[in-house]
Amino acid sequence: MDVIVIFLQNQWNDFISWVSLIISFIALWITYKTFWLKIWDKYRTISYCPLSSIETTDIYISSITVQNLKDKPLVIFKIFFQLWYNIFIELEDFENKPLIIKPFEVYQWNYWPILFYLDSWLKKYNLNKLFEDKKIKNKIILETIEWKYKKFHVLHSFFKNYYTLIFQPFRYFHNNKSFWDNIDYILDFIYENWKVESLWIYKTDFKILKNIILNEELLATKEKLEKFLNKNRKKLVVPCKKIEVIDWKQKINDRFNYNNLKVIDISEKTWFFEYYILGKIYTIIEKIKTNIINSKIYKRIKNKL
Repeated sequence: MDVIVIFLQNQWNDFISWVSLIISFIALWITYKTFWLKIWDKYRTISYCPLSSIETTDIYISSITVQNLKDKPLVIFKIFFQLWYNIFIELEDFENKPLIIKPFEVYQWNYWPILFYLDSWLKKYNLNKLFEDKKIKNKIILETIEWKYKKFHVLHSFFKNYYTLIFQPFRYFHNNKSFWDNIDYILDFIYENWKVESLWIYKTDFKILKNIILNEELLATKEKLEKFLNKNRKKLVVPCKKIEVIDWKQKINDRFNYNNLKVIDISEKTWFFEYYILGKIYTIIEKIKTNIINSKIYKRIKNKL
């Protein structure tokens, strides 16, 4: 009988020991997860949507959705879309007023269509072939405090490697809306309270307005269209005070010399070896050349003094 009691006591003690050990591991795991949620920055790109259609010449990012996966605020300075090893598109710039995403919060950005992509030299680029290449793995990059000062900074990567290309999507706004380059006309409906509503149309949109039928002759010129619409504006569902017609293609051409802008088509990809090896070598050579030129200029100035 004593032997059985001792055996049961030993079994009970072993059970308590195992339970204590398991509880300790659980507590250690919870401590680790809590600590992990408090350090570093971590986010998840839930979705991003490159959009292309017959309406727009350039493919652009129409929306992105990001979630903060940490139990601490996520401070964002810039948002980039990395299209390839060396190609970055700047989507947002919060340098002057950083965006703060709360713990575990989901944040979404929606974007208007673009006119074109520009680099720092104000050259126009076409990136459609890279967007359409399904083999390319692209991603969203957020420049947070940790990434900005410790890990990776897109602008700094350019100064380390001149093969890095950074583009800005250029939008031209009218009445707080961005319109693309394939639009023929924008109709501004001006109401009695001076509220303005804008509607874009093409020269083939004969039935875009209710109760008013257009034709090819009316849509041929801005002047004919504007005169006809103002004459028949009372037929609209909501009559307005005045209708102004803007020849959109002419406007962007007058503003940016759009038709004569040279477009640089980037269709060839810069591969890993070319970017990380040849790009580094090229950058070093260019920096040496720049230093030599600067030292010569400095000596000339010093001799004159």
